[in-house]
This record gives sequence, C-alpha cells and structure tokens, in this order.
Amino acid sequence: VPMHIAFILDGNRRYAKKMGIPTLEGHRKGLIGVRDRIIEACLENDVSVLTLYTFSTENWKRSKLEISGLMLLFEEMIDEHVDKYMAKGIRMRHLGRKDRLPKNVISKLQEAEEKTKDNTKMTVCIAMDYGSQDEIVRAIQRSVASDQKIESIEDVEMFLDTAGIPPVDLMIRTGGDQRISNFLLWQSAYAEFKFLPQLLPEVTKEDVVACIEEYRERERRFGQ
Repeated sequence: VPMHIAFILDGNRRYAKKMGIPTLEGHRKGLIGVRDRIIEACLENDVSVLTLYTFSTENWKRSKLEISGLMLLFEEMIDEHVDKYMAKGIRMRHLGRKDRLPKNVISKLQEAEEKTKDNTKMTVCIAMDYGSQDEIVRAIQRSVASDQKIESIEDVEMFLDTAGIPPVDLMIRTGGDQRISNFLLWQSAYAEFKFLPQLLPEVTKEDVVACIEEYRERERRFGQ
C-alpha cells in the first residue's frame, strides 16, 4: 500500500459547466467527493498520509468572487467535518502560506490541527495557498534564520512544510490533465503518477482503489 498519496484535485469548474450549475456548486460537489470517496477509500486501504491540493499560490489569479466563495466553502467544510475526522482518528495538517489566507480560514485550520494532533489512524494534509517553489524558498529562509548548516537532503526536509511526513509514493491527478502544477516537487522525486480522466466530482471510491491496486503492481527501482 502506498504510505503517502497526494491528490491534485482538478475539474470542479469544468464539471459545473458540464452540469449547468454555478461554479461554486461545482467546487462543493468536488469537496464532498473528497470527503465521502477519496478520504474513505484511503482510510479503508490503510494509507498513512493523504495530501490534498485544494488551493494553489497561483489560484489567487482567479476572480475575487470565486476566491471569496471558495474561502467560505473551506470554512464551512472544516467546521462540518473536523468532529467526523476526530471520530475516525484522522489528524489534520495545513501545508502552505499562512500570511495571505483570510484570518477565519487560518484560525479554523489551526483549531483543526490542534484538536486532531494526537490522532494516528491517518494524516490528511490540506495544501492551501500552497506552491512547491514557494515552499522551497520559505524553507531556505527558515534555514538561514536558524543558522542551520545544510549538509544533506534530510537537513533541507526539516524546513519544508512537510517536515516529518514521508515522501509521496503515489500522486494522482483528476480531470485529465497530465502535469503536476507546482505541487510537492521535492517530495515527489520518486513518486509514481496516475492521471485520471474523471473530473473531481465524478471520481468514485472504486477509482481510488483501482489506483492503489495499480500502484501495487508497479516495480519501483529508485534509480537502481
């Protein structure tokens, strides 16, 4: 079983257009699918870490109306689900910048992190206002500020947002595009990749399980 699965969540806006519904409703359908199908499939298959790319550093280029709607949706989803995650033994962790998100969103993320910090069944990392290049720049800044001498890969990883989290084993992107869009570049050095044609709201538990099964059949050589 892959220890760490990372998901690039794509296709909500195309789904909304396809179904003739508002864009924000497409995002809502996608997040419900993450909760009810992706997270559940990973729990049932003993995945240790699931990282979800929910809002990138580049997503600020979208319209103010869409961004404000997304932020309210994120708040709503965190409020609704943190108790459910507690009951399932899920630990929540935020990856990304904390200086540009609305204060209410940051507050709720921090509350969720604190409330679930002792859970051990699975860690769900929420990558929000996250970009891998930005993360690496911030890691360099933190290392300089700490006067820590960088002599190894492990030294760098101490300063990444994902410190203490294992590298990505399997990266899955929904929506048909075949790129990784500045997501976990360092952590995915030897990841296996799977690109699903389904738009995010259309992804089923069976789709996720099939990805895990395919991963099991692949031979990982790590350059050997």
